[in-house]
Amino acid sequence: MGISCVGMPMKQILSFFFLFGFFNSTAQNYKGRVTDFQLLPIEQAYIINLKTGSHQHSEASGYFYLDDVEIGDSIKISHIGFESEVFVISNLNKTSTYKLTEK
Repeated sequence: MGISCVGMPMKQILSFFFLFGFFNSTAQNYKGRVTDFQLLPIEQAYIINLKTGSHQHSEASGYFYLDDVEIGDSIKISHIGFESEVFVISNLNKTSTYKLTEK
């Protein structure tokens, strides 16, 4: 069953596609950084989005990139030798630094 645009004014058609695209594109790519409390990068930290299951490991510089992240998603960051932490994503437009505490 398809969507028919016959008989709809052009303004309504464009509004429909704009709104459809807007609501389907809320998830974004997210960049963060994992460090210790001295701001030294933590390599190979395990980062998982608890909502989607998307996961990644941090690079040597501590940076990581996750796909399909939305504001309000919770990410869990863990690494041997550090306490695991859960953080809530509050801003997708900046790179956040996550500090882990040594065990």
